[in-house]
Amino acid sequence: MHYGLNNYCIYNYCKRNYCVCNKNKLTLQKLLDMEENPFIITEHVTRQYFCDREKETEELIRLVTNRNNVVLLSDRRIGKTALIQHCYQQKPLKDTYLTFYVDILSTTNLQEFTFLLGRAIYERLVPLGKKMVNTFFRIVKSITSRLGYDTLSGMPTINLQLGDVERPDITLQEIFKYLSEAEKPCVVAIDEFQQIAKYPEKGVEALIRSHLLQINNVRIIFSGSERHMLSEMFMHSSRPFYMSASFIDLKVIPKEIYVDFIVKMFKKGDKTISKDLATEIYERFDGITFCIQKICNILYSKTLRGETADRENYGTAIEEILNSYDPYFREQLSRLSTRQKEVLFAIASKGKVENVTSMEFIKEHSLASASSVQTSIKSLIKMMILNTREKKYWIDDRFFSLWVKKNFCQ
Repeated sequence: MHYGLNNYCIYNYCKRNYCVCNKNKLTLQKLLDMEENPFIITEHVTRQYFCDREKETEELIRLVTNRNNVVLLSDRRIGKTALIQHCYQQKPLKDTYLTFYVDILSTTNLQEFTFLLGRAIYERLVPLGKKMVNTFFRIVKSITSRLGYDTLSGMPTINLQLGDVERPDITLQEIFKYLSEAEKPCVVAIDEFQQIAKYPEKGVEALIRSHLLQINNVRIIFSGSERHMLSEMFMHSSRPFYMSASFIDLKVIPKEIYVDFIVKMFKKGDKTISKDLATEIYERFDGITFCIQKICNILYSKTLRGETADRENYGTAIEEILNSYDPYFREQLSRLSTRQKEVLFAIASKGKVENVTSMEFIKEHSLASASSVQTSIKSLIKMMILNTREKKYWIDDRFFSLWVKKNFCQ
């Protein structure tokens, strides 16, 4: 097996052979460690690097292909988006359906929602060819003011800006009309769907629901992380979406499965990580996919082929992450009041807290009063800094929690 480097030399690979190229001063071992990192955090996860979710994948595809809309609930950063994109790559969705994805967490009104939805559909259609793009613009006429054509490819081009959506109700109607007349049945995933309940316009839920009632070949995945809001939207009899979708509650990947996956991925790269260390990583971050993947991504990159991941590099990986987020975390903290910070620090020192308004907790952390703590808690939850379930409270971002504890709870 031979390796070349800039035509300077050819390496005859032997495991743990540290040959050095005289001109480039690189060891063969380092060259061989430049393979693809299996712990992916910034892009769609290919099947070979996708951990578990077999039952959830099967269930989501089964529901969608049997004409069900789906509410996909989960805490933040445990893999909702990755699961959706994974399902989009499986049969029969990949072969039979047009699949779209839009994240509306950043939206604050109907205009922004319509803009992002239209742009997501357009960008998904571009790689599929001129015919599909032309069909889209033939139907969605209200945003064609900036429509042009590339002189080389002949493909339609558009510089769509928020201000071009002057009548979002009309544009939204046209978008759903396109979906109903598309060449294939469609699946549209709308991530953080609960945002529409916060829009200032009245009747947005009823407006979107009315469009969905008029089309037969479109299935919607309503994805979100604010469980209470989504449950209210779909389970309260007074709301337009009442009982209009099936529910999937996405949990963290079971510890045994995730630990085995971590060990397996290291082994495939001719590296080793102990089950004890992989278990420690899982437990420290409560099974949160994003955190585990990010830690393992760095730890994998710091472990040479033939070597074993060690706790020193594990600690270094955490430090690197906290340092990289430090400016953002400080800015986030600066937006909080003194009372909110005091409650935040108290919760960070414990990890998870159940009786946040108890006199014992208030006295231990020198907090003002039960009413003051309750007010701060509500604000921190609204800002999505704290999460709560079963009367327990914790900082939602595990890295932020570690950073707060490191800097303010010593």
